[in-house]
Amino acid sequence: MAAKATESKDALLDQETWIEMLYQLLNDIEIRKIATVVQPKIQGFTTKNTVKAHPKLLRKKTIEQLRQNKNIMNWMKKWYEPTVSKVKESNIEFEQFCHKIKFGEGVTPAESVALTGILYPEMFNAHKDSIQKNLSASKHPLENLSIKKLTLKKELQVKALAWEDSMSAESYSMLIEKLLQSLPVIEGSVKEWIQKKQAVEMGELAYVASTRMDEISKWPEGEKAAFLQMAFHDSQKVLWKMIDDLLKEKNEQDKEDKAKGRRLKKLEKQSAEREELEAVRKAQAVEQEKKLLDNNQHYERTIAELQAEINALKQWQALEEEAAAALVQEVPLLLTESDFILLTRFNPEEFAGMIPINQIFSVENIERLHGAQLMPGTQYLFIHSDRFSTKEQFELDEFAAMFQIPYKSVSGDFSAVTRQLIYYLEGAILHEINP
Repeated sequence: MAAKATESKDALLDQETWIEMLYQLLNDIEIRKIATVVQPKIQGFTTKNTVKAHPKLLRKKTIEQLRQNKNIMNWMKKWYEPTVSKVKESNIEFEQFCHKIKFGEGVTPAESVALTGILYPEMFNAHKDSIQKNLSASKHPLENLSIKKLTLKKELQVKALAWEDSMSAESYSMLIEKLLQSLPVIEGSVKEWIQKKQAVEMGELAYVASTRMDEISKWPEGEKAAFLQMAFHDSQKVLWKMIDDLLKEKNEQDKEDKAKGRRLKKLEKQSAEREELEAVRKAQAVEQEKKLLDNNQHYERTIAELQAEINALKQWQALEEEAAAALVQEVPLLLTESDFILLTRFNPEEFAGMIPINQIFSVENIERLHGAQLMPGTQYLFIHSDRFSTKEQFELDEFAAMFQIPYKSVSGDFSAVTRQLIYYLEGAILHEINP
């Protein structure tokens, strides 16, 4: 009976459209994981190093390999089976499923479409055009697909899922810690804290929800849903404020970039004027040398005067060249190239003008370190611990220990990290960095 039910669902699904959507939605990390299994052939790369190919090339070759699989439908179902089993246990309606996926379930757009096709094939067929429109508009695939509006109680329950998901809660708490000047101190229960609190700052409710979920989850359903609803809206305020701050920061950066552009144009103009003046000076020097040949009568006196003038012109020319080089030179690095590597989750461009870009290794995903090698000649390793979870920091420590070279954790923003690197590399390295 189970086999017949599965075949019946497969028959209902528009398999061709479903598969093509998955190809379109798979992100670079998902492509890399699939490539390790299907092992596409890429010229210039061995089987083990295939995943190191450029993301666009790896995507193209991996999807070509998948298209050759005549039983791709069953292959995809097996690939997404772990994700499907988690949602299948909930046994929820399609409307609740759509809301749950968008509120803290932690699945990728490709996984959301895969789940829809496998668990709700009829709904996928009914909404496939809307899903494609969402993709064209860069929206979530399941945006506005619900047929009926959830009741208030169910909507509150679904929003509460954002806080019950550990990954979402951890992300919220990290964001809010940066915003709050002082974290709320709760002595006793959360309910007692709420009763004693006369005024609540923006971010406090969201922080409490993300850090005290073990206690809140035991409350009666109505109280829990109402509190988490307030925390949810509080978190939205936090996010909007952070977005506003980032936009202001970006505007300031744009102004600085424009000012630098104007200064650069001015320097270029000054350099051109100096080149013209240098050409005039050289022409004058040539003319003076010709006069020397014509003025035999006053040869000794004239040659000494002109030679002095020529020497002065050459000195002036050298000074002008040095001045021009100094004017057009970019802001020097605070750290020049050295024999160290910095592991960070920050964008390497944030360190521009401070640390050589080729010595920064951006770790977007901790799995990228598996099998990674340091550049030849690397003698020191620094780990920028910000934005890494405790578990990831342990993994980074294990990675650093593999190379049996001194390593050290640093923290803070890009300027703080640069100061620490300068401190360790200018004498403290022998005493502060432990192998």
